[in-house]
Parts: sequence; C-alpha cells; structure tokens
Amino acid sequence: FRSTMVSRAILAPMLLGLMLVQAQVKSPGLITGDRNIEDFLRHRPCLCSCNVMKNKRFYITMRDAADWYTAVSYCNSIGMEIAEVWSLSELTMLKETIQEENDGGADVFYWIGANDLGKNGTYRWGLTGRPVEEEVKQWDEGEPNNAQIGKEIEHCVAVESTSQKWNDFSCLEAKKFVCQRFPDD
Repeated sequence: FRSTMVSRAILAPMLLGLMLVQAQVKSPGLITGDRNIEDFLRHRPCLCSCNVMKNKRFYITMRDAADWYTAVSYCNSIGMEIAEVWSLSELTMLKETIQEENDGGADVFYWIGANDLGKNGTYRWGLTGRPVEEEVKQWDEGEPNNAQIGKEIEHCVAVESTSQKWNDFSCLEAKKFVCQRFPDD
C-alpha cells in the first residue's frame, strides 16, 4: 500500500509536468486535431501567400521549417499537398509566391514535391509520380549533384528564394516549404 502511494505521489507531478510541456509545445499556428485549412487561414492569414491559378487554388508558403517528409505530411494534414509544378504558368505562380513570402529577405530555400527517391537522377513529383518536365526544371549551375553528406544522399528539391533556382538536398534537412490546393469542384 505504501509503495503504491509513493508511486502515485511521484507519478502525479510527472504527468502534470508532461501536460504543461505539451500545452506549451502546441502553437496556435499549427494544425492539430480537427483544425483544417479554413481554420488555419482564418487564424493565421499572415503566414500565407495565396494565388489563384487555373488548376490550383493557391500555394501556401509555411513559415515553419521542416524536413521534406514532414513538409509533405504537414501539407496533407491541412488538406493540401506539397507543391508540384506542371507548367510554365504554374512555375511563374510558384516564383511569385516565394518572392512575396520572402519579400527581399535573406536567401531561403523552400521544399517542393520534386525528388529522385525512386530512381537516382530521375526526378518525379512526390504526390502524383509524374516526371518533372524539362520546361519547368530550374536547376542551379552544377545541380542536381546528388552530393553525399555523411550517409545521406541529396534526393529532394528546394527552390532558392532569390535566384529561384532549384537545388537537391538531403530530405532530412529543415527548410521552409510550399503547399498547394486544388479548387473544390
């Protein structure tokens, strides 16, 4: 009986502490539980650049950096997808969105959906599996180079905010990212 009371006396403050830490970790800008894209935009409109396009409603540039996999998951969690560029007009909209978001600040890279995780050197869009068309590729000089950093090889594509050039990086690096959403039909 005494052992149980001691255990409860230790366990209760630990649980309370854990609940407080979790409450502090949750940010009002993150999507949790039942929150969706409409809630997100209503509460945090300053975090996005929204551009209407023919086939896609808008791109949203998220301010929180994440690895590529988390970026894909996060976009999906708010009812969107990681950005894919299928045409020159979409490429222009992506560039404009990144320029609006960065607004002359320091050079920043933004994850998009392109990667060569399936076959090294063959870049496809992560959501659809469609090949990245030559007309939209914007590789920086010497890229993609599939550099190896430790055990990690560069497979995921990010766009640099100032030059708008593409570079391949380790998918585990933290970067800002761009989501897209198709209009509801």
